[in-house]
Order: sequence, then structure tokens, then C-alpha cells
Amino acid sequence: MKYLEVPDYHFNPAWSDFSTQMGHAVAKAARENNVDFIACPGDWFDAPIYASDKGGLRAAMAIMREWTEICPVIAIEGTPSHDAPGCYEIFRELPGFTLIEPGKVYGYAAGAVVEWLDGYQPDGLIFGIPELSKKNIQARLKPPRRGGQRSRRAASPGLYRAVYRP
Repeated sequence: MKYLEVPDYHFNPAWSDFSTQMGHAVAKAARENNVDFIACPGDWFDAPIYASDKGGLRAAMAIMREWTEICPVIAIEGTPSHDAPGCYEIFRELPGFTLIEPGKVYGYAAGAVVEWLDGYQPDGLIFGIPELSKKNIQARLKPPRRGGQRSRRAASPGLYRAVYRP
């Protein structure tokens, strides 16, 4: 299994001509190296974009469409200041695009990336770990009960402050 990793692409409509050139270079490398999929592990966007031509939507779609016509593309959300919540939704309509969701495991087999199910025999497993953020941490931790000194002492002070900010 061969993949091409494209971290921190930082698409920005202000320099969409450069982003397009980079996109063509990624497509060329994917073709020449006969990769099984392209992996975008966060920060595909440089900043939130507007859902319009002026906001770069058409250029962003053209780049991702070019990639998905070569092979499947997987992505995971990156830093919220770059990859705004929901920014990858525009690509979900493209066949071959998969947004890796936290807590789910995916597999690659027969030229496709699909969510792993019991009994599925993929060539490789794919999973993603999102960037640590208050939102991601809080979704996985239960807050200690008020007055529960043992719970507070058990949690690392730095993590506790970062998540709950007492």
C-alpha cells in the first residue's frame, strides 16, 4: 500500500494560482508514483473561506476533484484556526473523498477507503487522531463531580486547567 501525504496544504483564495499549481504537482506525484490514496492530515485550508467563487470555493473544489479522479483522498480536520468546523463538508459530495472521523477506524481495499466493520478484511487500516483542542478533550472526558478532591488530584493539573479552567 502506497500513499502520498499532503500535510498543511493551506489553500487560500488570496493565492489560489499558487494553490492550484501545488495541487497539480500533488496530482502529478500521485499519478507518477501510482499511490493508493492521498492523505491530508489537517490544515488543508489556510483560513475559513466563503462559500462563493470569490471565497475560493470553486478553486478548492477543482483541486480536490483532480485528486479524487486519480485515487481516493482522506482528510482529517486540523487546527480550528485553519480548518474551520465543517470546512470539509464541501468535499463530501466528491466520490473518493473521505473525512476521517475521530473514534472510527477505516480500511483501504480494492481502491477504496471505507469505514471498517467486523469481518472486513482490508489491505490496511486507517485512523486519525484530531488535533488536541478543548472541544476534543471535553468530548472524551467526564468532568469531576464538584467537591471531588480525589478526582481533581488524579487529573494532571495542567490538563485539568486546560479543559475546565476553574
